[in-house]
Amino acid sequence: MSFFQIKNITKKYGELKVLNDISLSAKQGEFISILGESGSGKTTLLRIISGLEGQFAGEIFLKDRNITKLSTQRRGVSMVFQENIEFGLKIRGVTKSQRYREAKNLLELVQMDRHENKYPHQLSGGQKQRIAIARAVIVKPLLLLLDEPFSSLDANLRVDMCDFIRNIQRQTSITTILVTHDREEAMKISDRIALLYGGEIAQFDEPVKLYEKPSDLYTASFMGDVNILVEEESYYLAVRPENIRLSSSDREGCNSAIVKDLQYTGSRTKCKALYEDKEISFFLAGNAEKVKISSKIYIEIDKSKILKIKA
Repeated sequence: MSFFQIKNITKKYGELKVLNDISLSAKQGEFISILGESGSGKTTLLRIISGLEGQFAGEIFLKDRNITKLSTQRRGVSMVFQENIEFGLKIRGVTKSQRYREAKNLLELVQMDRHENKYPHQLSGGQKQRIAIARAVIVKPLLLLLDEPFSSLDANLRVDMCDFIRNIQRQTSITTILVTHDREEAMKISDRIALLYGGEIAQFDEPVKLYEKPSDLYTASFMGDVNILVEEESYYLAVRPENIRLSSSDREGCNSAIVKDLQYTGSRTKCKALYEDKEISFFLAGNAEKVKISSKIYIEIDKSKILKIKA
């Protein structure tokens, strides 16, 4: 049996089914992300795992124990709450001196040892998150649960915190489940990702496989831009923007297109073009300054990277 496993989880609110027969597992020390848009059921699933949500069908196992009916306190899980670091140890009866030693060690681990005497209102958003993570980790949980932990932070701080929490997770080897709506965040931080759609798992796989071998069009589109080249009744042929490149001439293997829009983002320029009556997008490099809106260009599609996606 896996270190952590949920089997056939179903949750309803009245007649509304928010989770439908969800099953997934994690190995010890693995970092799993539950990814999805608002209303997909991801936070409800995390609350069920933590024991904060009841009245559901299915079972939950952690380290060979069925924890389905156990209280949150008896499950061996931690969620990130913004309290002082010692609190989790205090309620477990750890002595004051031992609490202090372990809190000091955790403060060093999360690079907050210079702020040990500060009150919460004296800390920045990122510092509060580091403390919250330390509080969750200090009780040495079997499972760490994170519900959108970076949602209140600005873009640059989100990137820093994403790196930070991945490093902490690797150092402690705590099996971790993160809920997020940010695909880039999930791809960067996770060993595997469960993509939820309409209360069901669209695909549960490694980040590279969700991106390069999506199971369906929803997964392909959610994980990044995708250009549909051929649309049949049972499948699509598609290609990612990075697998289309601009050709300097009309040579064999190239096709013509008309530039519809150019979007400069600093590091690169995104080109939208009309190709065989379909709008496609790709990124320009090198000779990008020669490309103008309404101009005719020639493109080359990497045929080895064409995706065949279930309709």
